[in-house]
Amino acid sequence: MLLELDGKSVEKWVRWEDTINKGVGKFGIFTQKVKNDIKNTIGPRQTALTIWGERQINWMPSLSKWTPLESLGEDLKIEKTLWKKLKETGYYRVKDLYNPQGIQIPAQNVVGQVGRQYWLQIMALYNILKQRRYSGILNKEDTPLEKLYNNKEDNKKGIARKLYNLINTDKEYMIGIIQTKWEREMTLSAYEIDGLMEGILEIKMDKFRELEMKLIWKWYRTPPQLSYMIKGMNSSCWHCKRGKGYYAHLWCECPMVIEFWQLILEKVNAVCNINLQLTGKILFMGVLGNNKVKKPKQNLFKAMIIAAHAVIAYGWKDASKWTLERWNWYLYEWIQSDILSILTQDKVWEEKTLEIRKKWSGYVRWVREGGANNAILAKLQKVCSWLQI
Repeated sequence: MLLELDGKSVEKWVRWEDTINKGVGKFGIFTQKVKNDIKNTIGPRQTALTIWGERQINWMPSLSKWTPLESLGEDLKIEKTLWKKLKETGYYRVKDLYNPQGIQIPAQNVVGQVGRQYWLQIMALYNILKQRRYSGILNKEDTPLEKLYNNKEDNKKGIARKLYNLINTDKEYMIGIIQTKWEREMTLSAYEIDGLMEGILEIKMDKFRELEMKLIWKWYRTPPQLSYMIKGMNSSCWHCKRGKGYYAHLWCECPMVIEFWQLILEKVNAVCNINLQLTGKILFMGVLGNNKVKKPKQNLFKAMIIAAHAVIAYGWKDASKWTLERWNWYLYEWIQSDILSILTQDKVWEEKTLEIRKKWSGYVRWVREGGANNAILAKLQKVCSWLQI
């Protein structure tokens, strides 16, 4: 969340949080006085800053070339128009006041570009840079989080996945924070969370890997969260309009989402020969699997559950999108992606086709028996004909 506070594009929810927090903490991971801002913020921003305050020393240097200049001048009496002028002339971050060789651009050059009326304030800003010894930081290698921020600035895709991989290196932190996030709904053991961490990294397709990561980290906004930020907004569930729209309610407790899950579980139980009941733990079975499912069908079981997650996320605010048709296509997309990944492995052809048969023969049989629609059947028949399975 803190990564989104300072960037080229600002999401609507960021502007809402800025309003209720009166701009405090608006620099996110570049906040200079984290402890002070924690005391003066509320809601999700306060929570995010609290977490960041605990781990900042591990992930980010105290001096960063990506630090916005405005964040350095919070204690100075600097006019807002100066920050606007600096940004317009290309001086937004600390690194912008240095040339490619790491030499600081003379203050008088900056004054000449933004206006002599600001010379005293610019000199005060340069004095801060001198006090904090920012010179030389341009030649230092970026930390992993700085590299991630650089990707974000360039609008590169997969930021959520890269952030997850970064956090994943700090296992103690990850286990503790996920346990805290879910303590309202259920108790998750360190063993389960460790399994989730490893399992998510094994998901081959970026789209589904990020889906499971966002689900577990509770990245999807809920009505109570939004009502806290937006005055007058209802905190009830978007779908049933009755219960509070808490996270677990939206995923597996709302009467409307239960109807959808019942359709999916009917398919799952038939294919896997089990009698799975709907509980909160189903949110983790796409990664962890289920010990009641026999090993040959475990991959198909996980794929069916993750495809259901994808449908619910797609219709997060619109239950009309929760259809078996959409679920079938997500399921086919998952399996098709896995087949392609197997075919690109450095193995002989016979070994590849054998692995595909072991993993997906149950799905092929199910589709041929009418489990999916005709369009999927036609596509799958072509694949199977080519692979001779």
